Amino acid sequence: MQDLEPTEGAMLAGLIQSPSRWDPAVRPERAVERWEFVLDGMVAQGWLTPAERREARFPQTDSRRSLARGVPTDSRGHIVSAVVAELEELGFTEQDVAQEGLRITTTVDPRRQQQVVDAAHDALDGQPVNLRSAVVTIDPQTGGVLAYYGGDNGLGLDYAQVRKLAGSTFKPFVVLAGLMREPPIGLGEVYDGREVPGLRNAQGADCDECDLKQAMTVSNNVVFHSMTKEIGPGAVAAAARAAGITAPLDDPTEGIALGNKEVSTFDLASAYATIAAGGVWRQPHLVSSVVTADDRVLYQPRRRASAASRNGWRATWSRRCSAWPSTTGWPCRRIGPWRPRRAPSSPASTARTTTRGWPGSPRRSPPPCGWAPT
Repeated sequence: MQDLEPTEGAMLAGLIQSPSRWDPAVRPERAVERWEFVLDGMVAQGWLTPAERREARFPQTDSRRSLARGVPTDSRGHIVSAVVAELEELGFTEQDVAQEGLRITTTVDPRRQQQVVDAAHDALDGQPVNLRSAVVTIDPQTGGVLAYYGGDNGLGLDYAQVRKLAGSTFKPFVVLAGLMREPPIGLGEVYDGREVPGLRNAQGADCDECDLKQAMTVSNNVVFHSMTKEIGPGAVAAAARAAGITAPLDDPTEGIALGNKEVSTFDLASAYATIAAGGVWRQPHLVSSVVTADDRVLYQPRRRASAASRNGWRATWSRRCSAWPSTTGWPCRRIGPWRPRRAPSSPASTARTTTRGWPGSPRRSPPPCGWAPT
């Protein structure tokens, strides 16, 4: 231990609470967040000077090595890593699973999983090789993850957990915040949706008088920016957190309405599931059961739920104007225009499932136009 540099010790200290969840080889952004948290604590305790803190660099780490036999190296590897992290939070270590021969059943539906993988591959076929994608599907009624795709390199970065700018996908949380306040802002509330200096709408999204349903349909930026200014950015952040967003939303401004905060694909899928469930948040989970070799059930998920808003169903209703028929006969809904952007979000919801897809580049190169997995 005496040979460790302070930055290395800080990284290890940050991993102690949840080694799998914050493994820098699997979730580097989370590992850096924990490392910075520890460094700030070291400065507060006088163990590190502010100058040393400013010059600190995250230590180089080895690539992830799979310790368990049979762990797939393709996209399924991200599911395994996410399950292992969830088991750890439940009190089951990898050693417990291996030594006791525990049988883990997940919520993943093989048919849906293959559909999600195929959709991700098809969407990026013929596109620049630097583009990546992530897709998560959640059952709004249970919180169970039905499909999970974080990229094809199962031992590399899980893009379903990487935080990117949310864009127009944050507009429903503005609606939810308005419905949650007293008195609530109704869906028929009318705003001036014309462009103002410094704030533009997408082509065709201007309107002299827009109610919230129309504004959501055309994804009018001015309306939601104005509404956020009226109710307060903090209220929008609170609504997003209540819906299931776990990413930091510190010091929000009116720009939060237009998605200037970074969130993960997994977080947004969970939050949209809350809206699809009528405002009831359910703990998103991948583990369906943990059973011993002699068939003793050690774990089954409890129905952890909380009401984000009694008016949450209205936020779903406000998106009806964006519905189109799907091949299953159930309406799918989208948020935002289909135009190239650095970190686009394409969530789709039905009464049965909520799916959120993200295509983009780790270096924020423009993604392919027209991405809209459903």
